Amino acid sequence: MSKHKGFSDRLNLALDKVGAPPKHKGRQSYVGELFGVSQRAAGKWLEGEGMPSMDRLTGIAASLGVSAEWLLTGNNKNTHRDNGLVSVPLLSWVQAGDFCMQEMIVAHDESVLIPGPVPDGTFALKIKGESMFNPTTGEGFPDGCTIIVEAGLTPRPGDFVVARSGDEVVFKEFVIEGATPYLRPMNPRYTPIKIAEDTVICGVATRMVMDVRLRRPHIQATE
Repeated sequence: MSKHKGFSDRLNLALDKVGAPPKHKGRQSYVGELFGVSQRAAGKWLEGEGMPSMDRLTGIAASLGVSAEWLLTGNNKNTHRDNGLVSVPLLSWVQAGDFCMQEMIVAHDESVLIPGPVPDGTFALKIKGESMFNPTTGEGFPDGCTIIVEAGLTPRPGDFVVARSGDEVVFKEFVIEGATPYLRPMNPRYTPIKIAEDTVICGVATRMVMDVRLRRPHIQATE
């Protein structure tokens, strides 16, 4: 097997794992957009007719959660084998909404390292706003923290979920009152959302990653 063909096979395998579009059904456009290259270059990589530079290869490997060595040679697949960390895509809220509809990881610019392994379809999302943090008890998900979301899990009451209703994407607690399911904020100043027919549960949050200073109130120094 040629060096280019081996790279192509491993690249396509890694793309399968992150939920990229199938080969010949949008994958070339996906790769071009994801890695900022021309369609011609993306096509050559996917078909075993060319390879990226070593500098670019490192970034590609990080985005796909594998090592550059594995993409190049087939050895040492884990990006961080020694410490057990894997890379998951950090999506924007718009991208998370697109993921809900497409059920595949869309093009993204950033990734987050977390202890592995993680199932396919796992992504990270940075929390915005105060609806999921209770200022009285100090419990919840403060603005600026990052959650890890698994798309393949079926939500149970009490789970924290990412959901899309219409064009809005939210992060709330999944609850059932009587026979009616709701999306409930942890901040009592916000109103629960009744789950409608067009509501799609994108995934269940399984972890939170945050700077410990986010939970500590700022105390101004005094003389």
